[in-house]
Amino acid sequence: MPWPFSGKSAAALNGERLESSSWPRTRFAFRLFRALLRADDSANIFISPPSVMLCLALVHELASGETRQSMAGALEIAGMDQAGIELEISSLKSAFSARTGAELSLANALFFATHAQVAPVLQTQLRALYDAELSSLDFSRPESVRTINAWVAARTRGKIPLIVRELPSFTALVALDAVYFKSSWLTPFRKGLTRDKPFRTASGAVKQVPMMRQAGTYRYYEDEHVQVAALPYHGNLSACILLPRADAEVPRFRQSLSSCHGQASQAVSDDRRSSLRYGDPRRVGECNLVCGMDRRSRMSCQLTQSSTLYHAPASGRNQGFPL
Repeated sequence: MPWPFSGKSAAALNGERLESSSWPRTRFAFRLFRALLRADDSANIFISPPSVMLCLALVHELASGETRQSMAGALEIAGMDQAGIELEISSLKSAFSARTGAELSLANALFFATHAQVAPVLQTQLRALYDAELSSLDFSRPESVRTINAWVAARTRGKIPLIVRELPSFTALVALDAVYFKSSWLTPFRKGLTRDKPFRTASGAVKQVPMMRQAGTYRYYEDEHVQVAALPYHGNLSACILLPRADAEVPRFRQSLSSCHGQASQAVSDDRRSSLRYGDPRRVGECNLVCGMDRRSRMSCQLTQSSTLYHAPASGRNQGFPL
């Protein structure tokens, strides 16, 4: 099984790269992403790292001995005392607090086999720190599968109606975390601007897909490897899009992503940062943000390579960055 469940240590599996972020959740997110790539580097990956981390952290609370130590390493919390772990979990949960203009929720649950015994003090801790719902189920009965699927469907507003089809009768524990998010763009894409445009896939093939188009002012970061643009939602949230530079090898780029890019994304999402101007690529001195969706509901975004991005510094003079 892929990391973090393999027999190899996280360090051995990821020895080629040291994560620089001071945030365990950010280091965990990018290591998880690269581990999933190792399992299938051609796949489209859609994950919620906070959800995965919280779910595994719940199980970590129940573990002991070498298992607990290994899980702590995988979760990037090894060496932290209990107070530090609780602070990290609380900080992670706070990102899902109620917001005006957006629907955002987080739910955790542990379903124990009827024969499993959990100390009352630990049950209290799980409920207090994780807001976890704790229940007992007889996993030998078909109703247990329906119960778990019903829990997931309710917490995801029906978006995930099925999470398990069957469970072995010897199952001792099912840990679940559900995240729900719904919001609209702060500046909606205009439907009339959508056009079929060529999009270059990771393999180098070019496809025609419907491309949304928008011109405006967005926060942006770039270095020699990556471009990061933030598209704001209502609710003081943003979608951060990380794109390889035009001449990058996409597989190598995907494996190179690390927590330093997560820190860049966080900076770009911060409303206190400077803004950059986007516009029509046919007008000199501006560039275009284009997003597309193919028939298999795979989203693609690109910043047109023929354009130039301009940063407006405090002096009011434009400084150009070729894309």
